[in-house]
Amino acid sequence: MPEGIGGWIAFLIEKSAMPLALAGAGWLISNAVERDKLVLEQEKVNQVMLGRAMTVLFEGREQERVFGRVPQREEIRTFRAHWIATYNAYARVQLDPVAIGIFMEVGLDDDAQRITPGTRLPPIAATIAPTSGPATGPRGDGWVSVGRPNTTRYADLNFDLLQGAGFTRDGGIPVGTRMSARWSVNLRANAEVTTGSENPVRGLISVGQCVRVLESRPNLRGATWAFVSLDGCDLPG
Repeated sequence: MPEGIGGWIAFLIEKSAMPLALAGAGWLISNAVERDKLVLEQEKVNQVMLGRAMTVLFEGREQERVFGRVPQREEIRTFRAHWIATYNAYARVQLDPVAIGIFMEVGLDDDAQRITPGTRLPPIAATIAPTSGPATGPRGDGWVSVGRPNTTRYADLNFDLLQGAGFTRDGGIPVGTRMSARWSVNLRANAEVTTGSENPVRGLISVGQCVRVLESRPNLRGATWAFVSLDGCDLPG
């Protein structure tokens, strides 16, 4: 038996510390187990998302059909950009710009006539939609979907802005900016929705082809569109 007040105090501390220590150890073990379970669950989610991205990118184009119809090139670009970003977020080895360019082009038919450096189209006015009335702005060759402005994801942009040019704060593009196509892009008659018949394709801009911006419209269905000219795009040097 303990002797004196000091002995009793030490005895009581020793006896009470044991259950506290056991409780603390149990709490630490429980937390470690829960943490490991969360890590395993996250790894499962990562594998599922990576598997879905690989299915879309590597195993066919059927997933690109929207409501049973064949999607437009602009829709395909947005769809593939999403899954390329998903793949890069979960894969150990990310797709580089060359690989992304291949995935953006694979399996696409050239339904429209490809525009060559010598192609000349009848100039049109910069109308946003066919019902927007007569335009007083510049005349050029057509509208293109540039993509999402100020993005760090390569697949989100259909063009490279050349000579150090960049987007404005609101997502527009300065007039006169020259752009080079990262992959084939539709040149359209207006900037209306692309799923109807009122926005025909005037031609298909090829990979690496340069265009000059005459006007731009940010935030059209989540992307910046530009009214462009195929002329005057020769770069110095």
